[in-house]
Amino acid sequence: MAVAKLLFVLLLMQATLASASVSTPKEVANAFYAWVIQYDHGGLPSESALKAGEDLLSTELTRLLRATKATEDRCVALTPADMKPPIFEGSLLVGNYESATKVISMRVRPSAGGVSVLSRLEYRYQKQDSTWDAVHWRDRLLLVRENGNWVVSDIQWQMKNRSLAVTLKDYIHANCRHADNS
Repeated sequence: MAVAKLLFVLLLMQATLASASVSTPKEVANAFYAWVIQYDHGGLPSESALKAGEDLLSTELTRLLRATKATEDRCVALTPADMKPPIFEGSLLVGNYESATKVISMRVRPSAGGVSVLSRLEYRYQKQDSTWDAVHWRDRLLLVRENGNWVVSDIQWQMKNRSLAVTLKDYIHANCRHADNS
């Protein structure tokens, strides 16, 4: 009986370990950009989009996105009807206003406290004369380990020389002062 119990426990442990997905930073970056391409329609991610990508984001970045959404909603409510509210309209998840349509390449490097993934991205669009064109740029994802998994903790936009986390913190800190002129 003891041997059967031990065998059962060992099989259970093996099944548990086999089901735990240990993703590499590059796999997380690929999954992150697949999520961006599917859900990024400009502005802050909706709650359903955020839930779909939550496992790819650090707890702190997820918290910042939700806090920024709450601040944005408050700013909209405070803005007089004849004024445009201070909201995010372009993509926040990549460094191009219209978002991205393709990842061209990625380079993974160790960095302080985690890993950085330098990504070359593309946004393809059809011009008025029906020909196609593309914009290319580089963004850097910063990944950290959280609960044993790699997650995106920040995005450094190279075209804007700024990061997502800093942008979100600045917006929250402004606390709608630009909406109600206080």
